[in-house]
Amino acid sequence: MTDHPLLMYPWYKEVNIIDKVTQGDILFEMPVPSIKEVEEPPYYKIGRSNIPKGIVLTQACDLENNKIDQVAICPIVELKSVLKSIISKEMPDADYDKLTGKQLKRKHEIIDEIRQGQYLDYYLLNTYTGIDESLNMSYEVVLLRNTFYLPVSVVNTIISHRNGKRLTLLPPYREHLAQAYARNFNRIGLPIDIKVDVSKV
Repeated sequence: MTDHPLLMYPWYKEVNIIDKVTQGDILFEMPVPSIKEVEEPPYYKIGRSNIPKGIVLTQACDLENNKIDQVAICPIVELKSVLKSIISKEMPDADYDKLTGKQLKRKHEIIDEIRQGQYLDYYLLNTYTGIDESLNMSYEVVLLRNTFYLPVSVVNTIISHRNGKRLTLLPPYREHLAQAYARNFNRIGLPIDIKVDVSKV
């Protein structure tokens, strides 16, 4: 008897306090630095804000071998809020809660486009339901272009003070997310693309 694919490749596992922060960890209610523009030198001021959820993008091997001092964290938001934002830009007159048939079809297309990676700045995460309801997740999206950096020691201290319970994203989804994150930095746009003259080939 073959195992069900969803059981063979679970998206998440629950992590406890004894585990140090690693790639794929989903951290709840994280304080992150924010930079505001001001009129006096040095023309910026560092403040603090909170993100409801964030996911660690720093490579697991670098964290395990103490090769880095900072942890890269990207925010996570509900898929619904991303859909509302995209639809409001594409269809300014649309009422998200009362979409027409055509608008609803476009909503489904957008979800598929996010899932397939056609929006470079978004990565779709699956749902999670566990015994501990505080760790449950709806369909959510990683904002790949919004990266915050915190010292490794600070992140581990925050985790330990909150009893350490969290989710972590499992392979191969963790590596797939890392690949999507990297595409935001290594893609190269050409000023003029090749137009093939079919008559010559």
